[in-house]
Amino acid sequence: MLKFLILAIALQSELSLYYYESKGDYKNALREAYRLYSESKDPYFLEKTVIYSNKLRNKFLTRKYCDLYLKKFGFKGNVVAIYVDVLLKDGKKKRAKRILDVLSQESESQAFSNVLGRLYLKCGYPKIAKKFLLIASEVYPDSEEIKFLLAVALEKEGDLDGALQILESLGEDEKILLKKADILIRTGEKDEALKIYEKLLSDGKSSYTLYLNLSRLYLDKNDIESAIKILSILKKVYPYDYKIQSLYAYALYRQNRHTEALDEYLRLSALFEHSAEAHYYIARILNAMGAKKDALQEINRAIEISDTYEYRLYRVYLLIENNKLDDASLELLRLKSQGSNDPYYNYLCAFIFQSSGKSDLAYRYFKSSLTLDSTNVKRYLDFVEFLVQNEKQDEASAVLLRGVKFLKVKDRENIFKAALLGQETKNYELAESLYTVLLSLDSSNPIYYNNLGFLLVEAGKDLERAKELIEKALEMDPQNPLFLDSMGWLYFKEGVYERAALYIEKAVELDGGKNKEILKHAIEVEKRLNNLDKLEKYKKMLESGK
Repeated sequence: MLKFLILAIALQSELSLYYYESKGDYKNALREAYRLYSESKDPYFLEKTVIYSNKLRNKFLTRKYCDLYLKKFGFKGNVVAIYVDVLLKDGKKKRAKRILDVLSQESESQAFSNVLGRLYLKCGYPKIAKKFLLIASEVYPDSEEIKFLLAVALEKEGDLDGALQILESLGEDEKILLKKADILIRTGEKDEALKIYEKLLSDGKSSYTLYLNLSRLYLDKNDIESAIKILSILKKVYPYDYKIQSLYAYALYRQNRHTEALDEYLRLSALFEHSAEAHYYIARILNAMGAKKDALQEINRAIEISDTYEYRLYRVYLLIENNKLDDASLELLRLKSQGSNDPYYNYLCAFIFQSSGKSDLAYRYFKSSLTLDSTNVKRYLDFVEFLVQNEKQDEASAVLLRGVKFLKVKDRENIFKAALLGQETKNYELAESLYTVLLSLDSSNPIYYNNLGFLLVEAGKDLERAKELIEKALEMDPQNPLFLDSMGWLYFKEGVYERAALYIEKAVELDGGKNKEILKHAIEVEKRLNNLDKLEKYKKMLESGK
């Protein structure tokens, strides 16, 4: 009986708050705190009311009691911190700053500069935060936490060296090392950042942030396999975490595992309905898989959710892919103010003008694109192709030589295109070296053997080696009309016209007369053989375009 009497008395006093707190019953704690405040008008109980409202994540009540506290008792750090946090969650950044500005004017205590520095930093005002944190660091010279926040403020201001200098003077706490690694990545010192992550792992650290940042760094360093290993584990532990799920899908996309990546992004778009990013990558994957119309629908969905310049620009690309050039032109016109200094925007303009036959404008935009970004191989090669089509052979050859400097070994598609353009611009030495690289990367591709062989024939160089290469191609694909034509043209160059005719006539038969180059070769051969009937036949096929 005595036990219940004591409890009854306690529940009518301050002890009741601790009782409800200990049980995690914040709803009754809130009710009791406000009752005690109403009776006593003690600011302590109103502060508790604010705290419990925030614990219950009731933003309306939290704002209400914060307003009441500030009106009745002025600005107190703990209440202001909660109020600012709620306002930021509601996207009311300016209102949060106004409150901090009033607090900074009303508070004369240097000790309070620590709180102001933290809150200004949280609001996204690093310059103001730095001012208060510098004061706080003088008041508390041994506080690593204040020094850490000062480093964060410097980082957000763009003073990365200053931030690193402070972090170097601090201890080996995981939070400090993670921030240091993050800044090192931004300064391009990725290997140093990786050492920090690996050290943390060897020390037994296994936080969410550590694994997430490490997987991002692996992706940045193009070690996609390592990133996928980490993310596949995190994915099981955090099945509904957006950052992990999206990063995993992106890693699969980067590895060209399109079907798996598509499944992951579709799942992501179902779990997170407002994920514009998911629809954007679904569009990219569908386009890569040839579903161009579906890709256009997906990018439109992404834009409905988040209307960004990046998504709009990709929509232009997809409109071009779907042969909707008028719509693409209108969209580019709308984006002109944002895109004038964007190399990709200029590149798309060049493509549009090229497609509409406005060569002068296309030329100008191609050049502008490469001036803004002089390292993009694909744009160099497209410009070379444009120059060849417009019979600017010398400039095409010069641009090609500049562009091939940026080729990467793994990029076979662009190496192959550069080799073809080397042939077209009669830069045979360059083309030969590129085909040799391709064969070293993939010795099972008959096209590489054939093209290198044909190149040697065209250059009139080492016809024996050319024959060996073309024979190798024909062993792999004996019914390929291009390979047959190459062998026929080799015999033509050697003056063995009857044997040349056998190969080239077979090539025309298999090709159906679609390839103009093969028909031109056939005409040359029949001229030498004085075979007038076949000569006339091939001329008609060439003229009719059959």
